[in-house]
Amino acid sequence: MKKNYTIVFAVIAAVIVLCAFWGCSSSDDDDGPSLPPAEEAPLGNTMIPLAEGEQVYEANGSPYNPGSTKNVKPETDTSGSSSFHADLETLSSITADGKLTLKLPVFTDTYWNECNNEYIYIKEGDGLTANPSDVRYAHVHDFRVVSESLRLVKTKGANTVTYLYVDKDARIWGETEEGDGMTNHVNLNLKRGWNSVIQSVSGSNMTTAGGIPDGDYKWVVEAD
Repeated sequence: MKKNYTIVFAVIAAVIVLCAFWGCSSSDDDDGPSLPPAEEAPLGNTMIPLAEGEQVYEANGSPYNPGSTKNVKPETDTSGSSSFHADLETLSSITADGKLTLKLPVFTDTYWNECNNEYIYIKEGDGLTANPSDVRYAHVHDFRVVSESLRLVKTKGANTVTYLYVDKDARIWGETEEGDGMTNHVNLNLKRGWNSVIQSVSGSNMTTAGGIPDGDYKWVVEAD
């Protein structure tokens, strides 16, 4: 009888090991394709100060001196959210001598309600996958100062910082085709609230991933 019990226990142990192995494999498959770890760059779910009295520069590297106070407006992928645009303008401006104050408000239910749903969800067929699929996003890709664009850019290279708000933790990945034959490789691991996103360009390839800009980045105003 002792031998029989030994055999039974051995079989049960083997089954447990196999179940644990297959369980882990199954859960890995649910996370999407095998991608390099996506860096997280969450800023938070409160009002975010991006700049407080920082100098703005022109594209040639000289300090920007507009001569009078200028409003700063966000450029977004959403067709609505007029209240968001108005609220950001009340929080942000450039002084006459080129000092920037820039803050991002929380993306509230009022803002979402003003958006066209077509622009706040990742859509099938655009080359991107979102997990969970019902995550809502608001992308501020740059800011408008009169007829020029204001961006946080790296002084050497072709890196630009943009800002993405999501209403829940999510992962977004895939490839999209941009203008001029450029392919955008997206790999984002996002936390609820605002996230800092760095877009870098090399030849015909763009990479969009989370990242926190360092001291090599400056706020630059330039013509489109």
